[in-house]
Amino acid sequence: MPSTPYSVRLDAELKSRLDAEAARLERPASWVLHQALVAYLDDKDAERRHLEALAAEADRGTFVSSAAMGRWVDSWDTAEELPPPEPDIVPPR
Repeated sequence: MPSTPYSVRLDAELKSRLDAEAARLERPASWVLHQALVAYLDDKDAERRHLEALAAEADRGTFVSSAAMGRWVDSWDTAEELPPPEPDIVPPR
């Protein structure tokens, strides 16, 4: 895929860190920036998809009650630790 030039302003400390990482990797700084930007955008896309899935679940009206969540959290670090709770609030059918 063809690339397009893009200008980025960096403060001196960040540029120094970028240059040092590029030197360690024996790669150009532009390659390091590209890798970092791809990873950042991939993470943001995954986070957005996760939040959209949670919103869709909430729109369906299915939840774990605070009481069930409290019992689960209270069981942590005990001999009778409970598994994560299943939704116990569901919309009427």
